[in-house]
Amino acid sequence: MVRALLPFAVALLTACGTPAPAEVAPSVDVDKVATITRALRQDPARADAILAEHGMTRQALEDALYAIAADEALTVQYRSQAR
Repeated sequence: MVRALLPFAVALLTACGTPAPAEVAPSVDVDKVATITRALRQDPARADAILAEHGMTRQALEDALYAIAADEALTVQYRSQAR
């Protein structure tokens, strides 16, 4: 599931001109999301364990990725850190 989520996340982050929904939380820990993304790329079989180690669920990660994609500054920050 998380393996399928990563291409989706990349697609979200590359989308341009998407207005931010009003319900998106303004505080997203981009460092944490980028760290999780790198860990998932390195060992996708441990997806649930990686998320648990960082205190996140799959839904929380998806929500954070949506919030990052909706904010241009956060997207730039995420792209530079998630490599």
